[in-house]
Amino acid sequence: MALWKPTRFERKQIISTLGDGINTAVPAFNIKDSEASYLRNIGSQNYPAMSVRYGRTFYNSTMPTVTTPNGIGERDNDQLHVLDGVLWKYWDSGSSAFVNLSSSLSSTEGRILDFNTGSIRYTLMMNSTQKLYWDGESTSSTGYSLGDASTPNTKLFTVHRGRVFAASGATVHYSALNNINDWTTANDSGSITITRARGDITGIFEYNDHVIVFTEFSMHELYGDSPENFQLIDIEGNIGCISDKSIIKVNNKLYWLAQDGVYEYQGASPVKISLLVDTYIDDINYANRVKCAGGNINGFYYLAIPYNNTDNNLILVYDSDIRKWYIETGNFKYFVTIQNTLYGSDSTGGILDMRDMDATDDNGTAISWEFITKPFKENDVSQKISVSDISLIYNASTTSTLNISYSTSVSSTNFTSLAVSSDLQLIGEEANTLLNIPTTDLNDENWYRLKFDGTGQCDIHYLEKNYRIRRR
Repeated sequence: MALWKPTRFERKQIISTLGDGINTAVPAFNIKDSEASYLRNIGSQNYPAMSVRYGRTFYNSTMPTVTTPNGIGERDNDQLHVLDGVLWKYWDSGSSAFVNLSSSLSSTEGRILDFNTGSIRYTLMMNSTQKLYWDGESTSSTGYSLGDASTPNTKLFTVHRGRVFAASGATVHYSALNNINDWTTANDSGSITITRARGDITGIFEYNDHVIVFTEFSMHELYGDSPENFQLIDIEGNIGCISDKSIIKVNNKLYWLAQDGVYEYQGASPVKISLLVDTYIDDINYANRVKCAGGNINGFYYLAIPYNNTDNNLILVYDSDIRKWYIETGNFKYFVTIQNTLYGSDSTGGILDMRDMDATDDNGTAISWEFITKPFKENDVSQKISVSDISLIYNASTTSTLNISYSTSVSSTNFTSLAVSSDLQLIGEEANTLLNIPTTDLNDENWYRLKFDGTGQCDIHYLEKNYRIRRR
């Protein structure tokens, strides 16, 4: 009697969304077909398509290298300020040159903020040993010492309702009203000790018309505008902040990095939003946590982290509108937003526009990118899969490269090529390519992953897979 032969079933799947970012929160089998198990330098600007991120360009092509970046800031939402080793300087766009405000700083990290009294605008600089201000008039702030004997030496400070608030230990010190140099007058200036602080203060920030103070394991809110009505509220829970540079306002929300991930706050209870990228956050070495730095632009939260490294080498990018995460490469230490542009200061001393919508590369260097799908099982746990062909709708520039490969392993980094640039239509407009899969590839497999990678700009809109299943 002849043996019964199992029937092969032909099936088709079309994935119309490939731009849902990365998901490392669950095993790769369980993520959405539209999510990536791994990606680099992919953005959401053409969502729901998968797109290579915008390019980056220098703040100014003639700007000299910042030798020892210790911080960047802005004045009046227009003028770039830089802490470079012992120098505090600003970029004069008229002369296309840096102008030194101080050349006698201790070479340590500091913060720069504006303080506007209405009649005069001060730019404040504080690091762990020095406190200076500039009135925007003279060419040097060497003689402009900020504060008095009661002003703490700290880089943790913020500006709110006509006062400067500076943190030291578990205490918040504040200046007199509209007087940046008076920290002593009773009933006007003073200090507040946070009795329920769980350690020293690690961050202080103005948000939603009050001051928020963090330790590593606690969060506190200071309301009011004078010693007569200051009110300190302790937020319940163990939510704190591990890096003051990570605290950023994005539109009307506050974001920061805590011990267990990134939190979002709108005035009620803080909500953790980083589950999809916690794998990366978990691999930040605790000793390097204070290096994490945040930035914001147009609803995006940028967080540079030292991922399995001593210095920042990856950027986690959160699109707060669609609530998706993406990952970019780059060694950025500080960010500042000026007008509608986010600038980043990198480890080599360059200052770059992080999201230049007119740039297709990084200062002339093509962007290298990568996108790896989940392991596709096609909802058939008990059956083997054979893929006959793949169709792709995409748009890649004529100077780009695009490769497609596969792996039948859930986690291996080894992939087998299915197509290279010469097999595809890189013509700078939408193309539709059918790739026939040889019978020696992707035949009778339990599952498979696809990898798309290349250089230069590329959008992938649709992926169609034709496959057969065979009963075991």
